[in-house]
Formats: sequence, structure tokens, C-alpha cells
Amino acid sequence: MERDNMNVTIEKVFQNKTKVHVLYWVGWLFTFTLTYGSLHGDYTSSFFTEMMQLPFRLMFVYGVIEFLVPNFLNKKKISLFFLLFGVALIGITVMTRFMFVYVITELPFFVKSQPSHDFDFHALVNSAMKLAFALMLPLIFAFFERWYNLQKETQALHEDKIEAEFAFLKSQLHPHFLFNTLNSLYSLIITKDSRAEDLVLKLSSLLRYMLYEATSKTILFSQELEYIKDYIDLEKNRYGERCKVVLEVNTNEREHTISPLLMLSFLENSFKHGLNGHTENGWIHIKINIDENDWLDFKVENSISTLMQEHKKNLGNGIGLKNVKRRLDILYKDNYQLNITSNNTYRVHMRVNLKALSSEKIMKSKEVLI
Repeated sequence: MERDNMNVTIEKVFQNKTKVHVLYWVGWLFTFTLTYGSLHGDYTSSFFTEMMQLPFRLMFVYGVIEFLVPNFLNKKKISLFFLLFGVALIGITVMTRFMFVYVITELPFFVKSQPSHDFDFHALVNSAMKLAFALMLPLIFAFFERWYNLQKETQALHEDKIEAEFAFLKSQLHPHFLFNTLNSLYSLIITKDSRAEDLVLKLSSLLRYMLYEATSKTILFSQELEYIKDYIDLEKNRYGERCKVVLEVNTNEREHTISPLLMLSFLENSFKHGLNGHTENGWIHIKINIDENDWLDFKVENSISTLMQEHKKNLGNGIGLKNVKRRLDILYKDNYQLNITSNNTYRVHMRVNLKALSSEKIMKSKEVLI
């Protein structure tokens, strides 16, 4: 939050940089008018001296910032940059001294007792140092602005890369689910099972959810929970008496958001490996809990069919599970825990901090892209 506030402040400063520069030069005039005025006892002469030399300083400062830096320094033409910088510094210094000696000192308000030093070396060095000093803060401001913009561009490229990766992951997830469900539907149709009609309706509802609602960066947890229930009903329709599914849900009263389809791959895997090959007595236990600290605790445990016992080492290595692990890494970083075991049963235990992925945070940073 503090970092977001700081970025907003920096953006406002850059948006009003003309005002910042005006304030800088007003401060310059005020400071040196008081300094030289108190030194020589004449504030009027000091003010008009600074005012008449100001155009030369502006020419030097913004010539360096707007021309020399972008065209030479930023393009790694270091030697040429310093050569032209030296020429500009000497040229503007001579012009400033010329203005002071032959114009300002002849004006009626100038105090004749004030030393002019003409063009001696000491006076030229002082004028050059004053020019360099005038350049310092605007140049630092310009360098910081460029660095900040480069950081934003780098972050944008990183976000685009993540967005492309997530689009790829999601493109794999949808066909994976669809093919499994169509296979189920096909098996019911060829056996003229009456459950096929209800399965089509469930599938239509789920696909509508996946194609339209689940494309958002986040959705309400209550919506995701309804989707999970529909999916379980669909699979129970498919397996009938072979499948005993127990779902326990316990959430707090607060509204939460979550990345869509996060629990789907684990449920798919449980139905696939827990019930395929079982003629009876297959079971799946699912527990979904949200505690008072807004941590989602998701547990799924299922029996392992005889057919799948031979391939037990591959239970946690499917494309869908690899995808969801990658999504968790990108979305929640250190705000999740995932443990998968497969002995006599297959167990998944996932904990996710739902506060780590709020809609407000995504709108500001775009870090989460699915």
C-alpha cells in the first residue's frame, strides 16, 4: 500500500513537472537575490542581475537536458557528449559575463561600488560553477524521471509475458475439461442412458461459466463455489452409484474473490483417478473452508482405483496439475501452500490467502492476469 501511494505521488509530480521547474527557478531567483543582496547591500541590483542572466541559464540547462542528454549521453556517445557539454558551458559562461560586464553594470540601478571583475579567470570560474550548480537539480530530476519510466516499461513487459503465459495455460485448461466431459456424454448417449439429457444441461451451464464469467481476473468466491457444486453434480451424474462424493463447505460471512477455476484441476484429477476403473465403492471427500483470517483451506481425498494403482507415480504429473501449480506460483507467490500425496489414497491439501488477490490490487498493478 505504501509503495502504491508513493508511485501515485511520483506520477503526480511528473504530470506537473512544468510547475516543479517553475518553482525551482522562482526559488533560484529568491535565494540568489537574498544572497547577493545581503552581501552587497543592494537587493534591487541583485534581483535584476539574476533576472537578466536567467535566459542564459535556461538556455544552458534545458539545452543539456533536452538535447545533449537524449541525443548523446543516452545513446552512449559519451566523448561527444562531454565535448559539446564543455563547449556549451564555456560559451554560456562567456555570454553571461559579457551580459554582466557590458550591459548590467551600465544600468542606472547597478551599484557602481559592486565589483564586476570583468573577464578575469576567477570570475569566469565562478560563473561556470554557478551554471553547473543551476543544472544539478533539473538534471537529477530528468534522470530520475527516465529511470522511473524505464522501470514502468520493464514492468509492463513482464506483465505482458505473464499474461501471454496465462492465456496459454487457460487455453490448455478448457479443452482438457471439455474433452473429459464430452467423453462422458458420449458414453451415456451410446448406452441411451436417461442421464444424458441432464448432463447436456449441466455441461451447457458450465461452459457458459468458463467462456464468459471465468474470463475475469477474479470472481466472487460464491460464484466459484456454485460452479464447483455444478461440476460435482455433473460427475455424479456420470458415475452414478459407483461414486460416493461428500462435500463439506464452511466459510465466513465476508465476501471474497478468487482466481477462476483454481480448484478445478484437483477435482478433475480426483474423479479421473479415483473412479476410473472402479466398478463400485469409489469415493471422494472434499472439504472447503475459509477461516477468520481469510485463508482458503481446500482438501480433496479420493480412493485410487486398481487400474490407477499401477500408474500411481504419475498421479500428480498431469498437464492440468502442472498448470495450476504454475498459476499458484504467479498469482499467490508466498501466499499459498500445496501438498499432494498418493499412498493408498490420493490427497490434495491447498491453502490460499484470499486477501493476497483482491480486485483492487489487480486493478492497480495488473500483476494477476487470470
